[in-house]
Amino acid sequence: MTPAPHRHDFEAMSWRKLACPRSELRLDLVLRCGQSFRWVPRPGKEGEWAGALAGRAWLLAQDEENVLYKCFPKTEDSKADAEVLKDYFQLDVEIPFLRSTFREKNRGKFVFSSI
Repeated sequence: MTPAPHRHDFEAMSWRKLACPRSELRLDLVLRCGQSFRWVPRPGKEGEWAGALAGRAWLLAQDEENVLYKCFPKTEDSKADAEVLKDYFQLDVEIPFLRSTFREKNRGKFVFSSI
């Protein structure tokens, strides 16, 4: 059987990496929440997510130090692809700084221990 003319095999593509430790972004938590409607877990692919972003199809996964991604149509500009993800997940926001500032300003007040 001949594949459909516009079919693309994500499995043959290599994962690209965006440096982002799991402590800063947890795909398993963020992509399940009600704010991320465009992502679905891939059946049979533990920890992989499929979705649409910036007019392209994306696969996302994660290791301890990186967000792993594949996108179609593929570009040769992995820096531009990484910028799309950085913008989408707001990775320029310094979460540890915000946490410590929040704790400092609310010292002695009830604050959730998970923050």
